[in-house]
Amino acid sequence: MWEIPWRTSYRRYLLYFFCIHIVKFLLLIFYFTVLIFKVFEVEAIRHVVQEIREFFHEEIQPIRTALSFSIYASLDPWAYIESVSSSAVSNQEESCIQSILDYYQVRKRHYCMFLGIATECHIVPAHLWPSHTRGVGLEVMSLTANDINSPRNNLRLNSRLEKAFDHKRITFEYSPLANDTTKFKLRLKIFDPDFRTEEIKFNGSTILAGTLDNTESDYTFEENKEPFRRILAIHTQKTITSAMEKGWIADEANITATRQRALELARLSLEPQVVGLLFPAGV
Repeated sequence: MWEIPWRTSYRRYLLYFFCIHIVKFLLLIFYFTVLIFKVFEVEAIRHVVQEIREFFHEEIQPIRTALSFSIYASLDPWAYIESVSSSAVSNQEESCIQSILDYYQVRKRHYCMFLGIATECHIVPAHLWPSHTRGVGLEVMSLTANDINSPRNNLRLNSRLEKAFDHKRITFEYSPLANDTTKFKLRLKIFDPDFRTEEIKFNGSTILAGTLDNTESDYTFEENKEPFRRILAIHTQKTITSAMEKGWIADEANITATRQRALELARLSLEPQVVGLLFPAGV
């Protein structure tokens, strides 16, 4: 009868146990090796994709810019608003009110940056570059589509002034302070004769819009608290063009100074070639 001594069985068991764990350890090393190679492979693929993306971005960017220039030269972003309820667009932007108040350090919600404290009226966040564009066209002015909701693309205005601005019935000129040129106000210019006789109600009283012509804003703008001046300049240029087409300007000589101020304002923010496109008569 064959009988295996217990010592021999125990040694075999230890050898078996040791071999099993060696194999497991080798398999674990192999697994992690494969995993590391996979990670490096994925990173390499990501790197190649990123290089391809950057290459095409660099190649396509001039084409996109050229298209933006062409589109801007032929289209007017404020023209579409004439068939849209301006206040309806503003109501959709309720979420950006606080950011506007914070940026301009305005403490009261019932404050119109042109009229001052204005109760018993509707004060809205007025987009300078229209919100319906979703930022299309801003590339021409060295801005991005995300700047459409920037506080610098907004003013807090009485809804009557906001609608008139959107419809190019009025525009705002840049008016530096005489004693400190780093600060400025906005001067309102009326182009639509009919707007002069319209009523604006606030603080329990009523005034004719015409009394605001060539008056300056209550709010004083300064560094780090200023709107996109380039957009204000372009709006003035488009408003002048529209006013001439509609016959609101009888003599072009009457708006030469306004056009020149808009041109000078644009030159503060834009490259010469862009200014040449937007203001061909001024270069």
